[in-house]
Amino acid sequence: MRVVLVALVVAGFAFPFAIMVTTSFKTTGDIFHAPPRFWPTSWTLASFRAAFLQMPFWRYLGNTLLLCGMESHICVTQTALGALREGYLVHIASDAVSSRTEWNSKIGLDRMRAAGAIISSTEMMIYELMRSSSSAAFKELLPHLKG
Repeated sequence: MRVVLVALVVAGFAFPFAIMVTTSFKTTGDIFHAPPRFWPTSWTLASFRAAFLQMPFWRYLGNTLLLCGMESHICVTQTALGALREGYLVHIASDAVSSRTEWNSKIGLDRMRAAGAIISSTEMMIYELMRSSSSAAFKELLPHLKG
């Protein structure tokens, strides 16, 4: 009796999953067919293609941009503003950007901060990427960071 009960519970959880998987391979006509069909009449990957093209799927895997460069008030700022418009999280290494004048560099950093970029330093970025100062990789980089 217990085995039958467990089998019914497993089937109750597995059946909706099976419906979901088989439906993902159906054409639109198969999905809306009456009466419903369990198996697709023709298998297709169109639903997956549509999901990848219509949703910014890859953005969820790579949504952060670390920026450095020359002419912070022009090139770096325009790159940061474009990335922010596209939904990226933008970090600026303030000690790895420059301009011809200190004033232009400051204006560029202020403009990027006001637009939503995170202004930090190279050392801060590396520390956050390593996630721990106790890692061997961080200790290996530390002499280069202290310069």
